[in-house]
Amino acid sequence: MSYPEGAYAAHWLKIIGSAASRPIFAHVNWFQHDRKDGHYRRPGYRDNLRPLLWLLQLKEGQVRGRQTPADIIPLNDELDPDDVVTTPEELKTILSIDTPRWKQEMKHREQHLEQFVGLPEEI
Repeated sequence: MSYPEGAYAAHWLKIIGSAASRPIFAHVNWFQHDRKDGHYRRPGYRDNLRPLLWLLQLKEGQVRGRQTPADIIPLNDELDPDDVVTTPEELKTILSIDTPRWKQEMKHREQHLEQFVGLPEEI
């Protein structure tokens, strides 16, 4: 099946919108660097399951998170802390939103999406 530009996205939004169980859409910055020394803030790939499990718990109403301008993020005590190789300060930074920087990123995303003609308003 062939779709004109933008119609493909509308087609998938219609399918997603009619799903009995709505999918989870999330943004995770796995590659956030410390500005001081350049190391990755996230503990590593073996720990990536923690935020994914949190998303499933959020969907099931088992956790509530904290509302930010970007969306909902985990509370410190909602992630399984066992064997995490990070400091409390790093975890606090990972679980926060730099609102001015986030607003800048959104402008770049808007500019990127403007390249595509006829995208549905939801996108």
